[in-house]
Amino acid sequence: RHLDTGSVFISKLHMVDLAGSERISKSHVEGSLLAEAKHINLSLSFLEQVIIALNEKSMGTRSHIPYRNSLMTIILKDSLGGNCKTVMVATMSSDIDNLEESVSTARFAQRCAQLENEITRNEKVDLNILVKRLEGRMLHCKRRWRPIEERMDRSMERHLEEVGRRRRAPYSRWKS
Repeated sequence: RHLDTGSVFISKLHMVDLAGSERISKSHVEGSLLAEAKHINLSLSFLEQVIIALNEKSMGTRSHIPYRNSLMTIILKDSLGGNCKTVMVATMSSDIDNLEESVSTARFAQRCAQLENEITRNEKVDLNILVKRLEGRMLHCKRRWRPIEERMDRSMERHLEEVGRRRRAPYSRWKS
């Protein structure tokens, strides 16, 4: 917060663990874990759609970004295509059994790395502080103007008195 300008800088920090794409056929999960794995995979699919759409938008081939397909993409809208710096950490397994998932993760990370956001400062002005500062300036200006105004009034009074005297004086006196 800058006290003299009344501006406040705002930032957000989103830390998301995307939990990884799970092959249900490999993990053999059941019940609530199966439902959770399906939701994770669906969210990751929607996230990938948003990232692809953002890349296409940056190339000028797309205008709509499907943020509303998932709650996660709605929440991450600022981080993905907004005014921010975004870092993605992708972890992969070195096990040969997980090669397919590791390649998929690497491709996903590559698409994320292609995103470029235009970053500007998120600055909000505190209107109360701004109003107080402007009122102080106005008071300062009034104080500086008051002596000038008084001098102008005295000068104008003298001028009007002189004009009045000239009107009352005979024409021959002030003709020259």
